[in-house]
Amino acid sequence: MLEVNQECYEMIHYLNHENIGELKLGYLKGIEHCIMIDHIQNFYKDHSHINVKLYRDSRQQIEDMLRNYQVDCILTSRVGDDLINFEDDWQYQRIYSYPFVVAMNKNHQLAKENYLHYFDVKNQTQVILDTNELHFISQDLDMILMHLAISQDTAILAQFTQDYYAYQKYLRYISLQDFPQRFHIYIIWHKNTMNDILHAFLQSIQKSL
Repeated sequence: MLEVNQECYEMIHYLNHENIGELKLGYLKGIEHCIMIDHIQNFYKDHSHINVKLYRDSRQQIEDMLRNYQVDCILTSRVGDDLINFEDDWQYQRIYSYPFVVAMNKNHQLAKENYLHYFDVKNQTQVILDTNELHFISQDLDMILMHLAISQDTAILAQFTQDYYAYQKYLRYISLQDFPQRFHIYIIWHKNTMNDILHAFLQSIQKSL
């Protein structure tokens, strides 16, 4: 009886202290500072023993990782009607949609404006939308914000970047008028996945929306 109780104790100890599964999540550079942490925290509240592996990279790289089954799901983005070229076996859900704002150094000549129009800033060197085709040009967000903090350039960024706490002291964000494009964030996974941990993560995200 003592040996059986010891085995039960060891099993309980294992379940309470060891990882019992794994989730591999790829995500777009930059969003971890603004919108992703809450989702991970919410998931851990009910699944504290799941090992979550995070892979931070460009949109193209994380979508290639999903395509090659290197991750279970990804958080990626599109702008406006820039539709995702989904593989036949991909499932997706749009979880956020943000307007664009103009970001700049607080000492910029436009920083006192209450709002701006796209044509006010379209010729600035760090505007990250092609001024002719409005195709999203994905760049490293950290590098963009650092550049803005030390320069007199501007950038059109998704509104959630206002919460990027490391640069709040240096940057001003101004509403962009007459600009219908929006920045969408999607979660994408393989349709026929049998990964119960992934299903639990998807449910956790759905609850928090």
